[in-house]
Amino acid sequence: LKMLGASRGDVKARVREALAMVDLEGFEDRYVDQISGGQQQRVALARALILKPKVLLFDEPLSNLDANLRRSMRDKIRELQKQFDITSLYVTHDQSEAFAVSDTVLVMNKGHIMQIGSPQDLYRQPASRFMASFMGDANLFPAAFSEGFVDIYGYRLPRPPHFAAHGEGSVGVRPEAITLSDRGEESQRCTIRHVAYMG
Repeated sequence: LKMLGASRGDVKARVREALAMVDLEGFEDRYVDQISGGQQQRVALARALILKPKVLLFDEPLSNLDANLRRSMRDKIRELQKQFDITSLYVTHDQSEAFAVSDTVLVMNKGHIMQIGSPQDLYRQPASRFMASFMGDANLFPAAFSEGFVDIYGYRLPRPPHFAAHGEGSVGVRPEAITLSDRGEESQRCTIRHVAYMG
């Protein structure tokens, strides 16, 4: 701010305002070694916001924080993006982080763009086998597609209307889409081989 010609009074006021944005009121005179890792991340965010940028780049900003702080900081980042209408480019290897802070997600693999879309689109309508296995958990089965049907391991099921493929391919089933029920019209008998408690 000094380099931009701001007065001392203006600098102090803008610093107080920026720290308030990240819930660090009263931290103006603290040194880096006097604050926690999470507070340091919020100070870095305040320093970026103080110049009121139109575009902000985040490069793995939460990688050195514990799980609780990561959740708290990503919520704060999203809140500030919306509040100040800042276009942000957010680079991360953490899918849940990408989904939580983004309107649009671009997935890259070995330098190639694999798919672009909303978090919901990428999760519910992956464009390839790679995307289906990369985005969250998916049970992938080899399948044969024909007019109106999908054949999986000898079971013939009605083909959903949005399935455009014909020939050989894969079908992905998300764990949350599986339900246990009495035998119905479109059900199959299965055997549960392993159960793991995940909390």
